Amino acid sequence: MKKFGRRRGDPQCVPGQNGHSSAQVRLHGAHKSSIEIVRRRLLLGAGLFTVAFFVLSMRLVEVALFNEVRPSNAVNEEVETRDGPARADITDRNGVILATSLATRSLYADPQDVRSSASAAAKLAEVLPEIDLKTVMARLSSDKRFVWLKRHLTPGQVAAVNALGEPGFRFLEEQR
Repeated sequence: MKKFGRRRGDPQCVPGQNGHSSAQVRLHGAHKSSIEIVRRRLLLGAGLFTVAFFVLSMRLVEVALFNEVRPSNAVNEEVETRDGPARADITDRNGVILATSLATRSLYADPQDVRSSASAAAKLAEVLPEIDLKTVMARLSSDKRFVWLKRHLTPGQVAAVNALGEPGFRFLEEQR
């Protein structure tokens, strides 16, 4: 009687039989070719993964060691090119403007580009009397690359600060 497709008397592979500590299975025909196909695919996948890992590693080394990045330029470009959408005027039902956005300029500095922080702070305090001299001097003496000095200047104040000729002072256009 057949039980599950096996005939009586067929040899079985049992570990430890015939004095062997482990069983060896020998495959023939379709089974062998399918196992070989799987083996080749695994080797191909492992090889492709190794090549991809090597290429990405080399690119990482190239970017880390051989690219010259100047953070001061990247920061300045980001700060100066940030533009938002213009806000519409707020009007009443008759079309009379109740509120509007005004384009203003705000003063900031790169303390590393300021020639002399003490003289620059003193000159700035003469032009903008509402700012605190000690606060400005502390900000211009810092190790940072960006410090706010005064927000929302009038056009006259912008012209006066520009007349100082300090290379570390810069302006950022904002809406108010």
